[in-house]
Amino acid sequence: MVSVASITHGSSRKTNVDSPSRPFLDGTDEMTKPLKQSNSSYNAQRFAKHANSLLYGVVNAIRAIPTMYGYAVIIFSHHAFADFMPALSKLVIFSSAVHQVMFTLMSTMPFAIGQVQDAGLIFLSAMATSICNSLGDDVSPEAKVATTI
Repeated sequence: MVSVASITHGSSRKTNVDSPSRPFLDGTDEMTKPLKQSNSSYNAQRFAKHANSLLYGVVNAIRAIPTMYGYAVIIFSHHAFADFMPALSKLVIFSSAVHQVMFTLMSTMPFAIGQVQDAGLIFLSAMATSICNSLGDDVSPEAKVATTI
């Protein structure tokens, strides 16, 4: 069906889009199909949707976890962090997981992933190194880590 849509300033153009109110008037639209489907079909579709989401999550985790270890090495590149790198790497992974879960749950976009970006790593690394350098050599490495975190 070709309809005329007014976009701006009273100008009209032909589009291949149905009227937005048409599905509400017909009653035989795509929105009422889930109500007409059987329960087993609906449950199968729900299961497939959740399985697909879980698969995407696993693939994203496989791709993202090694990246987080690299981010931890970049952020904590000062020699004072060398003995604490396993714990600091776990901290980066944990904070990334919290960021990802909150972004995914709070986003209005259904395709949101919430992967931590590398743009801020330069600043985080500079801040961590600056803190360690400003504390000097007379401060213990534990105090440097605690101050940086």
